[in-house]
Amino acid sequence: MDTDTAYCRAQVETYDRDRYTLSLAAPESARTGLWAVYAFAHEIAKTKEVTRDAAAGHLRLAWWRERIGDFFAGTPMPAHDVARALGQTITTYSLPRGAFDALLDARARDLEKNVPASMDDLVAYAYSTNAPLIALSAKILGVSAPDDLGTAWGLTGIIRALPWLAAQNRCVLPLPMMHDIGLMPEQFHHLKPSLALSAAVKEIAQAAQHHLDRVHSDNRMFKVQVKMCGLYLKSIRKCGYDPFALRPVPFLALRAFF
Repeated sequence: MDTDTAYCRAQVETYDRDRYTLSLAAPESARTGLWAVYAFAHEIAKTKEVTRDAAAGHLRLAWWRERIGDFFAGTPMPAHDVARALGQTITTYSLPRGAFDALLDARARDLEKNVPASMDDLVAYAYSTNAPLIALSAKILGVSAPDDLGTAWGLTGIIRALPWLAAQNRCVLPLPMMHDIGLMPEQFHHLKPSLALSAAVKEIAQAAQHHLDRVHSDNRMFKVQVKMCGLYLKSIRKCGYDPFALRPVPFLALRAFF
C-alpha cells in the first residue's frame, strides 16, 4: 500500500468509521479508490469546522474545485496525500467531474446560514450531501447507484448529529419544526429533549425509512449500508425519537455484515 492510500485509509478509519466499515464490504481491489473518494468527502465536509469564517471556507472549497478542474484539464494533482490519491482514482475509474462539483456545491451551502424552509428542503440537502458520493462509489464498484440510499443515509445522519449540531448552533431543522419546538434558528444551541423535538425527529425518521424502503441493490457494500441505516433508524425509534438519548448501536458492523 502506497503512502497516499495509507493516509486516506487512516483518515476514513479515524473520522468516518461508518464508511470505513462499508469499504470492508467492497472487493479488496476497490477499496483504494473508495478510501480516496471518502477521504476527499471528509476533507470538504469539515470545511466549516476548520475555517474561521465563511469567506475562508469558500476559499478552501475553491482550492479543491480548482485542483479537480485542473486535473480534468490535464494538470497533475499537487503534492497533497488526498489529492494525489483522488487523481489516481479519477483516472482508474473514469469518475465524472459533475459528482465532485455537486459535493463541493453542497458543502459551500453549509457555509451559509440557510435554514431549510420545509421538509422538502431538508430532504434535498440530505440528497445533495450523500447521493453524489454514492454515485462515485457505485462507479468504482461497477454497479448502478441506488439514489434513495443517499437520501435515507443523509436524513438518518442528520438525526444522529442533532446534539452535536445544536452545540455548534447550526440549525438544520426546517422552519415549521423550529416553530413547533419554540425556538428561532439562531437559538438552536438551546435545543433540548421535548415532545415537539421528538415529533420532528419522528417525521424525519419516517422520511428516511420511506427512502430506505425504495432501495434495491444486489451489491454487497450497498446491502450492508442499507442494513446499517435500518439499524440506526431502529435505534432512533427505540429511544422515543429523542436524539439526545441515542447510544451506539451494539455490534453494528457485525449485525450489518451478517
